Amino acid sequence: MIEKRTVKDYANAKAAYESSKLEYDLLLKGFNEVNAGLISAVAAKKAELDALAGNLRVQGANEYEETGAKKLTGGLGIRVSKTVDYDTDIATKWAKEKGMFIALDKKAFDKSAGSLGLDFVKVGEKITVTIPKEVTIDE
Repeated sequence: MIEKRTVKDYANAKAAYESSKLEYDLLLKGFNEVNAGLISAVAAKKAELDALAGNLRVQGANEYEETGAKKLTGGLGIRVSKTVDYDTDIATKWAKEKGMFIALDKKAFDKSAGSLGLDFVKVGEKITVTIPKEVTIDE
């Protein structure tokens, strides 16, 4: 049984959190307004950095294609990984023909598992306690 004291403690903690969060949000808004120029400058520098990084990636890929070198200027490096691309319909058909397991339709299985009587399936209950946005206490 849920104790009223626990519910009351929760309600008090929630009120304290919301008060602190409001104060924080107001301070953050003020900070952002006072420092709008700096925030904008940082964003512009980040955009410039991202553009330069993209350029380095293109140049590095070109250099690797031309020379095969994996260790590049400035400590840049090349990592080559395998990629796989295929038509999933064809792959699924092939896997079914070979008897391979692709994926379980978990939603459908969960729905019927209790009535199937399978010895490897355990059916139980999970209890979840929900907490409303507004807690009321009857005193």
